[in-house]
Amino acid sequence: MPLAASITYNASMDTPIFKAACATGSDWRVIVEQCLAELGAGTESARLGLIYVTEPLAPDLDRLLEALRSGTGVRDWIGTVGSGICCTGREIYDEPAAAVMLAALPKTVTG
Repeated sequence: MPLAASITYNASMDTPIFKAACATGSDWRVIVEQCLAELGAGTESARLGLIYVTEPLAPDLDRLLEALRSGTGVRDWIGTVGSGICCTGREIYDEPAAAVMLAALPKTVTG
Protein backbone atom coordinates (compact mmCIF):
# COMPACT_ATOMS: atom_id res chain seq x y z
CA MET A 1 0.00 0.00 0.00
CA PRO A 2 1.62 3.32 -1.00
CA LEU A 3 1.96 6.11 1.52
CA ALA A 4 2.27 9.80 0.76
CA ALA A 5 5.76 10.95 -0.22
CA SER A 6 7.26 13.82 1.72
CA ILE A 7 9.57 16.52 0.45
CA THR A 8 11.83 18.80 2.50
CA TYR A 9 12.96 22.10 0.99
CA ASN A 10 16.04 24.14 1.74
CA ALA A 11 14.97 27.70 2.55
CA SER A 12 17.79 29.15 0.43
CA MET A 13 17.12 26.93 -2.59
CA ASP A 14 14.12 26.31 -4.81
CA THR A 15 14.80 22.61 -5.21
CA PRO A 16 13.89 19.82 -2.83
CA ILE A 17 16.64 18.29 -0.73
CA PHE A 18 14.81 15.05 0.12
CA LYS A 19 12.08 12.99 -1.51
CA ALA A 20 10.66 10.04 0.37
CA ALA A 21 8.36 7.11 -0.26
CA CYS A 22 7.16 4.08 1.65
CA ALA A 23 5.31 0.99 0.46
CA THR A 24 4.21 -2.47 1.50
CA GLY A 25 3.25 -5.42 -0.66
CA SER A 26 3.50 -9.11 -1.19
CA ASP A 27 6.37 -8.89 -3.69
CA TRP A 28 9.54 -6.77 -3.92
CA ARG A 29 8.62 -5.73 -7.48
CA VAL A 30 5.31 -4.26 -6.32
CA ILE A 31 7.07 -2.40 -3.53
CA VAL A 32 9.66 -0.93 -5.93
CA GLU A 33 6.96 0.14 -8.39
CA GLN A 34 4.99 1.83 -5.62
CA CYS A 35 8.07 3.62 -4.25
CA LEU A 36 9.13 4.83 -7.70
CA ALA A 37 5.60 6.06 -8.42
CA GLU A 38 5.52 7.98 -5.12
CA LEU A 39 8.94 9.50 -5.74
CA GLY A 40 7.74 10.63 -9.16
CA ALA A 41 9.72 12.81 -11.53
CA GLY A 42 12.50 15.09 -10.44
CA THR A 43 14.91 12.56 -9.01
CA GLU A 44 17.73 13.68 -11.34
CA SER A 45 19.38 15.89 -8.71
CA ALA A 46 19.50 13.10 -6.12
CA ARG A 47 22.98 11.79 -5.37
CA LEU A 48 22.33 9.49 -2.42
CA GLY A 49 19.59 6.99 -1.64
CA LEU A 50 18.65 5.71 1.79
CA ILE A 51 16.66 2.52 2.17
CA TYR A 52 15.17 0.75 5.14
CA VAL A 53 13.42 -2.59 4.72
CA THR A 54 11.68 -5.04 7.01
CA GLU A 55 13.11 -8.53 7.55
CA PRO A 56 10.64 -10.29 5.20
CA LEU A 57 12.08 -8.18 2.33
CA ALA A 58 15.74 -8.85 3.18
CA PRO A 59 16.21 -11.84 0.81
CA ASP A 60 15.26 -9.59 -2.12
CA LEU A 61 17.33 -6.56 -1.13
CA ASP A 62 19.91 -6.91 -3.95
CA ARG A 63 17.20 -7.05 -6.63
CA LEU A 64 15.28 -4.22 -4.98
CA LEU A 65 18.39 -2.02 -4.94
CA GLU A 66 19.18 -2.69 -8.59
CA ALA A 67 15.62 -1.76 -9.55
CA LEU A 68 15.83 1.45 -7.50
CA ARG A 69 19.20 2.34 -9.06
CA SER A 70 17.73 1.82 -12.50
CA GLY A 71 14.50 3.68 -11.75
CA THR A 72 16.03 6.70 -10.02
CA GLY A 73 19.48 7.00 -11.54
CA VAL A 74 20.96 7.10 -8.02
CA ARG A 75 24.04 4.91 -7.85
CA ASP A 76 24.97 5.16 -4.17
CA TRP A 77 22.65 3.74 -1.50
CA ILE A 78 22.92 3.13 2.24
CA GLY A 79 20.45 1.55 4.60
CA THR A 80 19.56 -1.33 6.82
CA VAL A 81 17.20 -4.22 7.49
CA GLY A 82 15.15 -4.20 10.67
CA SER A 83 12.28 -5.92 12.39
CA GLY A 84 10.20 -2.87 11.52
CA ILE A 85 10.36 0.46 9.74
CA CYS A 86 8.79 3.85 10.37
CA CYS A 87 7.43 6.21 7.79
CA THR A 88 5.07 9.15 8.00
CA GLY A 89 2.42 8.26 10.53
CA ARG A 90 3.00 4.53 10.37
CA GLU A 91 5.12 1.75 11.87
CA ILE A 92 5.35 -1.47 9.82
CA TYR A 93 6.28 -4.88 11.24
CA ASP A 94 6.06 -8.49 10.05
CA GLU A 95 5.32 -7.75 6.39
CA PRO A 96 7.47 -6.85 3.38
CA ALA A 97 7.95 -3.07 3.40
CA ALA A 98 10.46 -0.44 2.32
CA ALA A 99 11.04 3.19 3.17
CA VAL A 100 13.12 5.06 0.60
CA MET A 101 14.61 8.54 0.73
CA LEU A 102 16.54 10.35 -1.98
CA ALA A 103 18.90 13.18 -1.05
CA ALA A 104 19.94 15.96 -3.41
CA LEU A 105 23.37 16.76 -2.00
CA PRO A 106 26.03 19.05 -3.42
CA LYS A 107 28.75 17.46 -5.53
CA THR A 108 31.44 18.86 -3.25
CA VAL A 109 31.47 20.27 0.24
CA THR A 110 33.62 23.27 1.05
CA GLY A 111 34.33 24.44 4.52
